[in-house]
Amino acid sequence: MTQRTKQLTDSYLDCLTMYQRHLHGYIMASLGSRADADDVLQKTNLVLLRKESSFPEGGDFLPWAIAIAKYEVLTYCRESNRERMVFASQLVEWMSDKAAEVAMDTNERQAALERCLKRLSIRHREVLKRRYGEDASLSQIAQDMGRSVEGVKSMLFRLRKRLEQCIEESLPRGLGEEE
Repeated sequence: MTQRTKQLTDSYLDCLTMYQRHLHGYIMASLGSRADADDVLQKTNLVLLRKESSFPEGGDFLPWAIAIAKYEVLTYCRESNRERMVFASQLVEWMSDKAAEVAMDTNERQAALERCLKRLSIRHREVLKRRYGEDASLSQIAQDMGRSVEGVKSMLFRLRKRLEQCIEESLPRGLGEEE
C-alpha cells in the first residue's frame, strides 16, 4: 500500500467514523425503527467501505454517504414488504430527503458551535466543558469557582444564549429555519 493510499484510507475511515451518528440519525428518520435503522446502517457501512475507491478526492463525505444510505433505505423498504405496512416509495424518498436536510443542518450547526466556542474566553469554555462534557453538578462548579449556584446557573444561561445567537448569526441564511 502506497503512502498516498494509506492516507486516503485513514482519512476515509476517519470520516466514516466521525459521521456514524449523522448516518444513523438519517436512516432512523427515514425508517422510524431503531432495529431497522441499525440493520440498514450496517449495510450502508459495508457499501461505503466497498466504494472507498470511488469517493471523489477532496469531496464532501457526508452528502456522498447520505446518498448511498438513501439507496440502502429504499432497497430495504422494497425488500421488507413482508407482513407489515410499508410506506409508499415516494413517501420514503420524501422522508429520506427531509432526513438528509436535517443531517446536513446538524453538521453545519456543529461546525458553527465549534467556531462560536472558540470565541469564548478560556474560563467560559472550561465552565461549559465541566457542566456538559464532564457532567459536573452546579454546586460543584459553584464551589470550585467560589460563586453561588444561582450565579453559575445565570452564567450558563447567558453562555447558552450567547452561543445560540452566535450559531444563528454564523449559519447561512435559511439553514435551520422552519418552513
